[in-house]
Amino acid sequence: MFQRYFSLGVYQPLALLGVPPAALLVHLQFNLVYQFWIHTELVGKCGPLEKQQVVFGQELRRCVDRVGSSVRHIRRGERQRTDSLWIGDQPQSLNVMWLQVFYFRAVYRKARSMTTWSDTFRALFYGPGWFPGTPRLGDPDTFPDVKAPRVKYDPQLPKWMEIYILVHFLILLLVQQHWITELQVFPWVSSLAFTLFIFFSTGIIGAMYDGWWWAPLLEATRCIAYVAYARDNPILAHPLLDLAVLAYFAVSSVMWCSQSMAVIKATLKHHKLE
Repeated sequence: MFQRYFSLGVYQPLALLGVPPAALLVHLQFNLVYQFWIHTELVGKCGPLEKQQVVFGQELRRCVDRVGSSVRHIRRGERQRTDSLWIGDQPQSLNVMWLQVFYFRAVYRKARSMTTWSDTFRALFYGPGWFPGTPRLGDPDTFPDVKAPRVKYDPQLPKWMEIYILVHFLILLLVQQHWITELQVFPWVSSLAFTLFIFFSTGIIGAMYDGWWWAPLLEATRCIAYVAYARDNPILAHPLLDLAVLAYFAVSSVMWCSQSMAVIKATLKHHKLE
């Protein structure tokens, strides 16, 4: 999430060297696609492009000190693909908004648990395996002994909910594209509202997959907010499409309001039993 801020000053000098901005942007996008290639098992061999690979060691203890960037050269004689992440375990969530911030909370809690200021700063800036009395990257003998194969986090939803999420995700893409095309003429309040709606929607989709209990309440709120705004402010600039999307959100609002009432009743009943 913060990578763009740390890359400031890296690409700007290329303009002084005469590199056309369009060519630079195209190459950046190719680089991004390549990052996906080397981070997924869905792509097997990359042929002559496979000069670099990510070191995802099968044993956490052997590779935790080798991953310093998104791409690493493979050391001669080592396996190119294994099944366990160097961080030891994958976060049990599909909420992309939560995945952007969960690690900061873990680091904060670790820093708060320290008893001295020096250890507090070490917890913030040293490796994830560091604890008082260990080297900067931690003691490999204390790391979890994670071996392949790992159990993948793959929550299953009812088919109707998967279709529901897919339709709303496609609508979200349409809203985003319209927002991008109209960004220069939108007032800043509208731009902020669209941005928050996109982030909010993305987070709720992940929360539904994760089964978070408050997801129905937020989804009902999101659908009601869309209906309230889009009723007087066409969003997609196509009358029939706007009407269809508005009707879909209205039906979704009724459905999730009903689901929210059930969640609230179940929560109150649980508290009474306690």
